[in-house]
Amino acid sequence: MIVPVVAPLLPSSSKFLQSYLTRSPPPPSLLIDTLSSSTIGITLNLPKSFNALNHTQVSYLSPLYAHLLSESTPPYVIFKGADTGKKTKSFCSGGDVVQIYKEGLIRYQNLGDKSTLNNVDGTDIFFRDEYKLNNLISNFKSQISIWDGICMGGGVGLSIHGSHRVSTSRTVFAMPESGIGLFPDVGGSAWMPGLGGWGIYLGVTGERVKGETARRLGLSTCHVGDWESVEEKVIERLDGGEDAGEVLASVDEGGDERGALDDLIDECFEGKFQIGEIFEALEKSEHGEAERIKGIIETKSPTSVEVTLEQLRRGKSMSSISDCLEMEFNISQAMMQEPNGDFYEGIRAVLVDKDGAPKWDKGFGEVEVEKYFREAEEKWTP
Repeated sequence: MIVPVVAPLLPSSSKFLQSYLTRSPPPPSLLIDTLSSSTIGITLNLPKSFNALNHTQVSYLSPLYAHLLSESTPPYVIFKGADTGKKTKSFCSGGDVVQIYKEGLIRYQNLGDKSTLNNVDGTDIFFRDEYKLNNLISNFKSQISIWDGICMGGGVGLSIHGSHRVSTSRTVFAMPESGIGLFPDVGGSAWMPGLGGWGIYLGVTGERVKGETARRLGLSTCHVGDWESVEEKVIERLDGGEDAGEVLASVDEGGDERGALDDLIDECFEGKFQIGEIFEALEKSEHGEAERIKGIIETKSPTSVEVTLEQLRRGKSMSSISDCLEMEFNISQAMMQEPNGDFYEGIRAVLVDKDGAPKWDKGFGEVEVEKYFREAEEKWTP
């Protein structure tokens, strides 16, 4: 726990918050506090949904980050998820895709009352605004995100583009979108290609990695077994004017060692952007996990998998996160506007009916990948 601050607070945190929050108080789903003279805390506060990210939070955070970026000496931001009160902890379990699904059913499948949409397209505006927030965070160099538990999907977008990311012994990191008919968005095109085979593996399988592996891969920039055991000391040193990177490096416990899975990923995923190549490599591999991993991929949306591979191939040569996010917005809108597309079936099977038996629209090798990369009717801009 952090002890109450008794020293006079510096303008960088207390006065910043006092002036900003007076003008714009946060919604109940966000907790924003002064932690010390140098540091403010932002906490996603929807523990029942494992701190899923919704549009209300995005709409509040974007102008807050724009304001932070306008400050000459902005405070540090320690970004967390509220305690779930359960054994499973969570930084952020991802975006609220069920709400997007519900609106898409009304708008594109005529299943519901269109008068409830209030002339706002949630299948457009959520992605549009979320990606703008991702881009803002990529320019903010004083964010320390604490992955103490689940960090998936939209939660990755809130944090991985920031300057500092702390994994713990409870971290569960994943980009599971291929299992719900989506793709690893929120800027996945910007960082996943840099992981080589691991980026492709994570994108198409949706498999999870623990905190120590996240640190070794460079997903997190610091790993500690228990964040609470070092938090007070870290903040104290930030108050003393030390650089956040150096402070976190001093408590970093490092990542794990390479294992047999790394060898399989190098063999079967590195440099392969066609699903046929990956399947062929897995079939030929003598690695004991090859058959299991091929089986995992075969349960995923073929559209998601093949679009993801092309997304990462293109992202590898893109020069900025904003270019990646523009491409991803185009993909998102193409998927949202398919009445019988895999997004709606995936959300139904995994998160609504929860029967775990999606009936995907296309098989592997049948997907018209190129159409998902056409420019959206209304272009995304940062």
